[in-house]
Amino acid sequence: MKISKEKLALIVAYVVALIMAFFVGGIIILLFTGKDPISIYRGFFLNSFFSSYGILELASKAVPIIIAGSGMLIAFRSGLWNLGAEGQMAIGAIISTALGIYVHLPGIILIPLIFVASFIGGGLWSGISGYLKNKFGVSIMLTTLMMNYIALKLMEYMLSGPMTMRNQPYPRTAEIISQARLPFLKYPLNSTFIIALLIIPIVWFILNRTTIGYRLQAVGLNREAARFAGMKIQNLTMIVMILSGGISALGGTAEIIGDFFCMQRNVTGGYGFIAIVVLMLARENIIALPFAAFFISGITVGATSLPMVGVPSIFSQILIGLLIIAGVLADYIERRLKLLWEVS
Repeated sequence: MKISKEKLALIVAYVVALIMAFFVGGIIILLFTGKDPISIYRGFFLNSFFSSYGILELASKAVPIIIAGSGMLIAFRSGLWNLGAEGQMAIGAIISTALGIYVHLPGIILIPLIFVASFIGGGLWSGISGYLKNKFGVSIMLTTLMMNYIALKLMEYMLSGPMTMRNQPYPRTAEIISQARLPFLKYPLNSTFIIALLIIPIVWFILNRTTIGYRLQAVGLNREAARFAGMKIQNLTMIVMILSGGISALGGTAEIIGDFFCMQRNVTGGYGFIAIVVLMLARENIIALPFAAFFISGITVGATSLPMVGVPSIFSQILIGLLIIAGVLADYIERRLKLLWEVS
């Protein structure tokens, strides 16, 4: 199988950029801890990518990242920077918890109801930013970022008052009823993993095989040209934000009905923000998205082994930051390689 120069340039660029990221990370480990970077990295990766439990754990952590990233990707490909997945996940978590605690129905009815209600709630929450964009020209990047904090504070309010479970060491709700829970495939991997993987082809189909998908991407490529072609930009903006926010909210739903089984402060886990990093590494490619999510999840799982060898677990965040830089560097290296090979 012959690999084109374009694909080879992409592969080489990412390999070089990743090696540089881990090399710089190794220098940081050596300078600030005095530990051997090679042995640290060995334990780091053995704990995540090369152990059966580590693989299950990283796949579990990838679930909300894949779902939130899929929702954000629809907006990104449409030229709308929805950075509000964390808040949209919080809205999904609130709705899922409320239905899971207070609505007593058979699971075959309750679980679909939770997903539909969470999608609608997240879509309406995200749709506020779309409305502000259409009505007043307010930046979607700005409003979605600000609404993250509103949603997270709303969740804190629910935890401290209306939905709190009394006499607990930390704020949390009661657990959702058994009918609202999805089963584990193999602990800690829940069947929500299957749902996350199913969302990938659904989003791909929407973007690449539907009229609305082509219109959304046309707007993303050239907003003014799309307007000139007669597309109703304001309507498309609302559709994008509702779809994007609705799907992202399901990331919070997956955490409630497939992992925590109750709502607490760390239930969204920062996954909505991590999904931004994943999208950058995946280059807004829906097929590459789950692989980038698994990789980043593996970094966070590997971090659990660091304190045992005298390295602060915060190093994983440093490494993720280096990987963001690597993604930008890979783009530069790829462009330089293409120019070089065209000349030669």
